[in-house]
Amino acid sequence: MWNKIKRDFESGVGRLQWFAGIITERLAIEVSFIKMLAKIDNLEKEKEALYKSIGKNAYELSFNRTTDIYNHHKVQQAIKEISSLEMTIEELKKEAGDIISTEG
Repeated sequence: MWNKIKRDFESGVGRLQWFAGIITERLAIEVSFIKMLAKIDNLEKEKEALYKSIGKNAYELSFNRTTDIYNHHKVQQAIKEISSLEMTIEELKKEAGDIISTEG
């Protein structure tokens, strides 16, 4: 009788460990997905700040009619940074989509 109880108890513990392992893996996946979404959100905010800086520079340069706004170094640098951020954001979105599609 005690052997049967011991065997059933060990079987139950094994099932709990299996279930805990699955929950742990799933939580790790969800946390990594949430971190990616937070990183994407931060990059989007950074991109918006660059848009604002381009607008501010364009406004400041609009008073000087001899300066070409589009060829100004600050504007060109901001545009390059925006392009880089957009590529990074797209990569992160693809990566996040891959995580969800393979695990969902």
